[in-house]
Amino acid sequence: MLTPALLLEYEAVCQLAEHRLASGLSAREIDAFLDGLVLLAEPVATYFRCRPQLSDPSDEMVLEAAVNGRAEAIIALNLRHYRAVPGRFGIMRPGEALRRIPTMTTKASTYPLRLPISLKAAVEKLSKRDGTSINQFVVVAVAEKVAAMTAEEMFAERRARADLALFDRIMNREGGEPPRPDDELPPDLARLGRGG
Repeated sequence: MLTPALLLEYEAVCQLAEHRLASGLSAREIDAFLDGLVLLAEPVATYFRCRPQLSDPSDEMVLEAAVNGRAEAIIALNLRHYRAVPGRFGIMRPGEALRRIPTMTTKASTYPLRLPISLKAAVEKLSKRDGTSINQFVVVAVAEKVAAMTAEEMFAERRARADLALFDRIMNREGGEPPRPDDELPPDLARLGRGG
């Protein structure tokens, strides 16, 4: 499952120099990887906002994709980030999820904003209830509106340019960082990591 906000976050993180170095991928290959991911992912529109529940805003995007997409589980490297997630989600590491398959920082700019007094009062009340600043509340609201208005065209554009052959080569290449403990493929599925 993938929301536009989550895709943009993945793109920003994947393009960081440290991640490009660790993966050994060029900027073009990262774009090809993300295009392939979009082609394979189930697009999810964000209708329900569940922030703030977690300490990391990036994790909030994953939680919102899971809630809006009605996911059965959230797959994550750092399980402690999701301790506050309601029990209806199975929270597990990628390695555990793979074993279960047979059974189941952003740059910002400022913008002076004028709001009618009544709308500003409503935003103040809602942001206070959410435990967020007015700025954070407005940023999330604008991001949700942009995502809702552009989701279909964003996914369609990335799907159209996806190159599955290149995606497969990237996924099956040698090199990069080895999997973290509990993220490696189970022995009976290890052939999948070698293009088989």
